[in-house]
Amino acid sequence: MTVALGLGGVLSLRATDRAATSSVEDLVHRRARTVAAWVMAVGIKGVSWAPYGYQMTQVMAADGRTVVASAGMEGPAMLDAEQIGLAKEHKTVFTIRLADGTEAAAGGVGINLDGKPLTVLVAVPLEDRLRSYETTRQILLVGLPMLVVLFGGVVWVVTGSALRPVAALRQAAQDMADSAQGRRLPVPDARDEIHDLAVTLNGMLDRLAEAALRQRSFTADAAHELRSPLASARAQLEVALTYPSGVDWVETARGISADMERLTRLSEDLLALARLDGMTGRPDPGGPADLGVLAGTIAERFHAARVPVNVVVQDARDRPCAVLAAAAPHDVDRVLTNLVANATRHAAGAVVIAVAAVDGEAVLTVTDDGPGIPAQDRERVLERFTRLDDARDTDAGGAGLGLAIVAETVRHYLGTLTLEDADPGLRVSVRLPSATEDY
Repeated sequence: MTVALGLGGVLSLRATDRAATSSVEDLVHRRARTVAAWVMAVGIKGVSWAPYGYQMTQVMAADGRTVVASAGMEGPAMLDAEQIGLAKEHKTVFTIRLADGTEAAAGGVGINLDGKPLTVLVAVPLEDRLRSYETTRQILLVGLPMLVVLFGGVVWVVTGSALRPVAALRQAAQDMADSAQGRRLPVPDARDEIHDLAVTLNGMLDRLAEAALRQRSFTADAAHELRSPLASARAQLEVALTYPSGVDWVETARGISADMERLTRLSEDLLALARLDGMTGRPDPGGPADLGVLAGTIAERFHAARVPVNVVVQDARDRPCAVLAAAAPHDVDRVLTNLVANATRHAAGAVVIAVAAVDGEAVLTVTDDGPGIPAQDRERVLERFTRLDDARDTDAGGAGLGLAIVAETVRHYLGTLTLEDADPGLRVSVRLPSATEDY
């Protein structure tokens, strides 16, 4: 801004000087023409300067003599012969210094009086022009620094006021500690970018706090679930080692093997959840999942379950087909396995897997005829390590991770998961984007 103001001041000085110079030149030309017309009208002998107030005027002959002049100008011509020629031909105005030291602008015009060529020379003092230039220069020399200081002060105040919320955000962020996770950054009242930044940062802090809380809860629940089979296996081993003669080692091995199987299952579920939590964005499915084939494979896998598992595969045209889902086959396999395992534990007589193509989506439903889940608990059972009281009595080793893995996987593939009454029992519906629209 200082450079711009300085450049503007220089240009203003130049413009003022040019304007004043042009004004003086116009005045010289007007006076020269006026005096020439007057001399032509009254003649040399009739010239009287007093009534008109014209000063610094000369009428020169062709040989350089002063024919008539105003008071004080009776001496030599104010311009030399070359300058007089230029003044008459090109209307050039020259800056001269008179005998008394006065700086003036001088010019002339040629006339012909009674057959004699004469030159009328007129000078105009430059005092007014110099005064105007000097006044402008003084104003700029004093005014521009004051304007720069004023502008700098305004910018300082305005910028400081605008950035004060940023300083508050920085200070609040610096003061926040792990022991004060509930604190949030101050949100300014102004509805501007700083307000949006504070809201965004607070939202990020909320998500980080929620993630930290979930992580602590997950770690505590996982440790608790892992401790149970480990404690059971350790107790069996301590009893066997304390009373080796009275222990059925085969039965002890079976008990420990069951605990190890439970640990293995729990470890796999935890790894699956960790993998899902670590995914960002929608993964590359690596090939469509054939739900019809997978459903048949899952049903075969549960052929020894306490209730039969049946499979029904059909599309919107009521004819059997292989319905494809835009998801990785191993992820869909895990979804089906967890749903069927949960259904077989609670079913009274049978479990039905139905696969269909509806409105460009692959739809998978698992229905059992068990006691179902109350409507108020259907959201809660999708959370990690959640088991309903009724399920705890009949759930053989379940850790409450099966439905949570299903929900996370379906969400990751932009699908939907719905739990509803089957009259009797429970129906779990999974909708996934289809890998093809041609069924």
